[in-house]
Amino acid sequence: EKLCETAAAILRKCNKGEGVRQQLYSTDLPASLKPQLQAIVLGVQREEKLLREVAKESNIMNRVQTAWLRPDDNMFLVLLYEVLLGSRRVRGTSDLIQCVKECKADLQRCLSELRKKGQAQNY
Repeated sequence: EKLCETAAAILRKCNKGEGVRQQLYSTDLPASLKPQLQAIVLGVQREEKLLREVAKESNIMNRVQTAWLRPDDNMFLVLLYEVLLGSRRVRGTSDLIQCVKECKADLQRCLSELRKKGQAQNY
């Protein structure tokens, strides 16, 4: 969960104009986790449009409470990336994480349908 929170914080800072590399190297995470953190941050930036489309198509936004997305939706995007394109699993106990875990099958099914239609890249 700390890795996802750190990734969301880095994305938040990058949206304000600060560099990704600078943020990655200034984190207090162990060096062994930094490659994974970099993969998450760059992956979310690269696939943001797809992640938002899958969230919209799967209707997960109807289940997500607005309070869970404070101060922004970067944590949500990180969790979607991890479930769909990253490690395929998320750990943690927050309400947002539990919601994403419960909707995981629907999210993956939606991504698969987008890939079949040619609207999303296959990996």
